[in-house]
Amino acid sequence: LRLAIAWPILLGVAIAGWTSPARFARVRRLGTAIGCATTLWWPMALVLYVPDPVRLAEPSGPMSMAIIVIAMATWCGIVGAGFLVPLATIGGHLVLLALAARRLPPQESPSLGFWWIWACVIGLLVAWEIEQAKRREFLATRALDVERARSEQLLQNVLPAAIAERLKGARERIADHFDHATVLFGDIVGFTGLSEELTPHELVAALDDVFSAFDDIADRHGLEKIKTIGDAYMVVGGVPEPRADHADAVATMALEMRDVLAAKRFAGGRTLRMRIGIHTGPVVAGVIGKKKFIYDLWGDTVNTASRMESHGIEGAVQVTEEAAKILRARFELTERGVVQVKGKGEMRTWLLERRKGQPA
Repeated sequence: LRLAIAWPILLGVAIAGWTSPARFARVRRLGTAIGCATTLWWPMALVLYVPDPVRLAEPSGPMSMAIIVIAMATWCGIVGAGFLVPLATIGGHLVLLALAARRLPPQESPSLGFWWIWACVIGLLVAWEIEQAKRREFLATRALDVERARSEQLLQNVLPAAIAERLKGARERIADHFDHATVLFGDIVGFTGLSEELTPHELVAALDDVFSAFDDIADRHGLEKIKTIGDAYMVVGGVPEPRADHADAVATMALEMRDVLAAKRFAGGRTLRMRIGIHTGPVVAGVIGKKKFIYDLWGDTVNTASRMESHGIEGAVQVTEEAAKILRARFELTERGVVQVKGKGEMRTWLLERRKGQPA
């Protein structure tokens, strides 16, 4: 009778739970609660029913067996605090069985042993489900860590690492003043005309190839790329981490940018050259905006570096007198003379040629 009632129920519940877990979840958990609570009635009756406890032992067995098997078969759906229901049931069941055993004659003890076995089976299944829940929690946490690392990487691709850390832990506005920094602006001469001959895919691929090479140079020299505007490239040295050799590092990058672009070939084998401007001085740096925020620079140093680029010479690196004073000890410069600069008036400028000791 036990086999005829218990195992078909077990098989049906298991199949339903495995074939459609989502649809069966609510019914399964409700069945767990009802089944676990109901299994307490017959051992409690054995304890409390004084006249004839033996009579209650066997007749109630098949029904309780079916109910307890239903509860056992719901192991695949017990999540979180849900395992407390069958766990409490097992504890209460075993206590009541122990009390009932004292009231039954010895010949009835095997039937109680059968229930002891089933209670242990439920306990094992509940423990298995707890382990599975912990495993799912671990996998979810690991997936969350992977996504967090990916977000961290994306954030550091947009902002300097030091600024990204400050932005995550601080609510105040990020704004810093640097007394000594070197700013570079570079513009690809003739790229606007070339872009009219390229497909959108070719245009983006060409810019990506050039600017990716520039990014590698900036990383190699420990400089901070600020942004790109069309076919213009902006980089700074000495920000956000101050360094004594900011001007040398930026000058070295400028020469490498010039040479890298000159070596590249575009549509039809065409070559392009850069116009680069450099200036050294104080800047203000900070993060602006709430969406698509960027780390940017402000101040007269930024404007002057931009003017050095726009009033520069194709294929040359033009620097201000302030920058030339710092660079002339280690670099060869040629004085260009006085240049009329928009918004600045007359300015004496120099052309950066090469690092001293390098062949012409």
